[in-house]
Amino acid sequence: MRAVYFLFILFLFAETQAQDNLLIPFRKGDQWGFADRDKKIFVVPQHDEVYPFKNGYAKVRNGTRYGVIDTKGKIIVPVAFDDVSDMSEGLFAVTQGVFPKCLSGYYDTIGKTAIPFKFVEAFPFENGRAMVKMGVFPELKNIFIDKAGKMLDYYGATGKYLLMGKPSEGFTAFNKNGEWGYLNADSIEVIKPTYEEASDFSGGFAAVKNKGKYGYIDKGGNVVIPFKYDMAGSFNKGVAIVYQLVNTNDEFQSEAPKYGLIDKNKTEITPLQYDFIGLFTNDGVAVVRKNDKHSLINLAGKELLPFKYDFIAELYEGIAVVKTFDANSRKALSGLIDKTGNEIYPLSDIKFSKFSEGLIAFEKDKKVGFINTKGEIAIPAKYDSFYWKNYDRSTGTAEFKNGICPVIKNGQKLYIDTKGNEFAEE
Repeated sequence: MRAVYFLFILFLFAETQAQDNLLIPFRKGDQWGFADRDKKIFVVPQHDEVYPFKNGYAKVRNGTRYGVIDTKGKIIVPVAFDDVSDMSEGLFAVTQGVFPKCLSGYYDTIGKTAIPFKFVEAFPFENGRAMVKMGVFPELKNIFIDKAGKMLDYYGATGKYLLMGKPSEGFTAFNKNGEWGYLNADSIEVIKPTYEEASDFSGGFAAVKNKGKYGYIDKGGNVVIPFKYDMAGSFNKGVAIVYQLVNTNDEFQSEAPKYGLIDKNKTEITPLQYDFIGLFTNDGVAVVRKNDKHSLINLAGKELLPFKYDFIAELYEGIAVVKTFDANSRKALSGLIDKTGNEIYPLSDIKFSKFSEGLIAFEKDKKVGFINTKGEIAIPAKYDSFYWKNYDRSTGTAEFKNGICPVIKNGQKLYIDTKGNEFAEE
């Protein structure tokens, strides 16, 4: 019986994901609804703006108010709020008013208020609990609640802990009396609060700060890498980025960081010699900077190409955007390379965004199109801009998600798919 139930849940999840991928925001004139991949209307255009479906629900806007609809167009959260989050574990975090003069609570998927509006800010649920902010700005307190709205005492409701981290590998960092320690999954203090700072566990180790320096401890609280660094990152793919401050010997006698890589055996894979090291991608490659030029290194610390570019973006499927300044033309030039330095697209005066789902937006002569990972133009440059204003007033970049991407054409927003089909009707 349990197996049948599990298969039913998997079926519902798969069906929801299929609906998310099927329905595309569709604009008819100035009104928005949803259509399928063949542009057949499923939700009649009647909103000032809609956003892609996630887990079977979509945010919509009318005027300055936001709400949520399901795949049939039924309103789940009334279009009457200043902000609504994506659904998380069956609940939507909803806000009335503008921070910090606002109230937040939660709606459920049948359109009922599940947790009353009594928080200054509310965040999505994860593993059955969510962080909320209470109090009077600027003295707000972070606490955790369960899905019934009950405050979890061991997460600060009674003031037991000043600050909390996020759960990581069964441990959660907490601050008590200005010092950091760790709780286990049963909320028992298993590593006493003795540290000045504490990070999440990653790969079984956590970076902590003691007497002004960083080192690493294991889940038993044992110091496994000594406290000698001025910064220590989390372990990723078996390595961690660290740095120490060194004197620059300039007129101000200032200090600057020098970055290197270490492994779990305390070995410095690379000397602390770089001005910057980026995060390692799935390719096992990271961007490094030295003397204002950029290169790539692998997990063994080997430099993969000469330091000749002024900028290298994070790799995507082995491809990276590079930039350099041409002194002769006095122009910034951009191109695409693979992780060995081979040019996929030659340096030119076009501008690139970043890769998403195999395509990257490029801008030339104030028009935008898309190039694939082979350096071929997949969608001609005919759109107005990389950028648009998101519902939260932030600036976004043209990226594909679930096979669709928002673009601007003739001053109006619309969505396209990876083949360049446009989902709009004037």
